[in-house]
Amino acid sequence: MIYRLSGYIQHYDWGGSDFIAEKLQLENPERLPFAEYWLGVHPGGATAVHLDNHAHTTLASLVASDKLKYLGQAVVDRFNGLPYLLKVLDVKDMLSIQVHPSIDRAITGFAHENEKQIPLNAPERSFRDQNHKPEVMVALSEFWLLHGFAADISSRLQAFSFLHPFQESYSTGGLVSLFSTVMSNAFPAANQRLLRHLDEIIPLYATGKLDKQSPDFWSARAFQTFSKNGHIDAGLFCIYLMNLVHLKPGEGIYQPSGILHAYLEGQNIELMSNSDNVLRAGLTTKHINSEALIQNTRFVETIPQVLPKSINKTDGVLRLPVDDFSLRTLELGHNSSHSMESEFPSIALLLSGNARWSSEGSGTIPTTGLSAMFIPAQTDWQIEVDHLAQLFIASLPS
Repeated sequence: MIYRLSGYIQHYDWGGSDFIAEKLQLENPERLPFAEYWLGVHPGGATAVHLDNHAHTTLASLVASDKLKYLGQAVVDRFNGLPYLLKVLDVKDMLSIQVHPSIDRAITGFAHENEKQIPLNAPERSFRDQNHKPEVMVALSEFWLLHGFAADISSRLQAFSFLHPFQESYSTGGLVSLFSTVMSNAFPAANQRLLRHLDEIIPLYATGKLDKQSPDFWSARAFQTFSKNGHIDAGLFCIYLMNLVHLKPGEGIYQPSGILHAYLEGQNIELMSNSDNVLRAGLTTKHINSEALIQNTRFVETIPQVLPKSINKTDGVLRLPVDDFSLRTLELGHNSSHSMESEFPSIALLLSGNARWSSEGSGTIPTTGLSAMFIPAQTDWQIEVDHLAQLFIASLPS
C-alpha cells in the first residue's frame, strides 16, 4: 500500500513566489515566498499523509506506528527511523554561506546548546538535531552556487586589492587562518578597498553589464541585499575565495558535511540526511556562530565534481558516498507507465502533470500537479502519466 503526501511549505524570505506555488496549483495573491517544500519526518516541517475517508496523519506518526512494516528491518536496525529529507527549493535571493556538521559534532553541539537551555526554535540556535547533513541536489533550472574553497586562493589574493590585507594570514596559517581573519572583520582597510571596488561594479550590475560567471555579479547583488549603512558583510569576501559553480538543468552536485557552500539562484531538488543543522558564515540576517562554523568546516581546496546530466536522462541512480539516502531520476514518456519494487522506504515525487499511482491495497490514486507518495519497504507499485514527466525517487542505497 502506498500513501499520498502533502509536504510542508517553508516561507523563508529568500524564496520565490511562483515556482512552488504553481507546481502545487496554489493561488498566492499575497506573493508570499515559497522557498522550500519538505517531504519527510523532520519535526521542523510535518509532512501530511492522506488516509481513507479524508483523514490525515503525519508521516512521522505513520512510520512510528509500525516501524518494521513501513521501514523494514534493515532500516530500523541501521537508523531506527526514516533517515532522509527530500525538498524542492526555489532560490530567488541568495542563501547564506553555510556549512553542515558531521554526526559527532552535531551530537556534541546539540548537547551543548541544550545545556545552555537554548530553545530549539530560538534564532540563535545552531544545532537543531543530532544528525549530520550531507546533501545532493539536482538542478531544475539554470542554477548558481558557491561550493568549497577555490584551488587558486593565492592568485585570487593577489588579483583583488581588497584581499591583499589577508595575504599574510594565508601565508602563515593557510585556509584556517585566512577564513578566521575574514570572519573577524579585523581589517578596516580591506572593507574600504572593497567599498571602492563595489562603487565601480554596482553601476555595471545595475545596467546588466556584469556576467553571472563573474564573482563581481554576485558581490554586487549581495552588497545591495546584506550590507547596509556602510557595513560590509564578511560573506562578500568569501564570494571571491570560493568556487562559483553553474549547473544546467539535470546536472547535480553532492555536498558532504563540512564543505562551505551557498545557493545563489535557481530551482532544484535537494535530498539530504534528516537534519536541519545549519552553521552560517555570511550573506544572512540570521544568527552567525563563527566559532562553531570554523570548528565544523573542512579547510581544503575543493574542485567541484558536477554530476552530469547524462545520468539523469532516462533512468539513473546517483551514486553517492553516504548510507542515508540515494536519489533515482526517471523521465516518463507520453502516455506511459512504469512499475517497480521499492526495497527500502521511498518517497516518489512527480513535478507536474496528471498521474495515476497504484499498489496492492491502495487502488488507484489520481493526482494533478506536483505530487508525492510514500512507499513502504518491499512494496510493488506503478505510476501512469499522460504527458512527459520527471520523477524523483528518494530511497536508500542497495
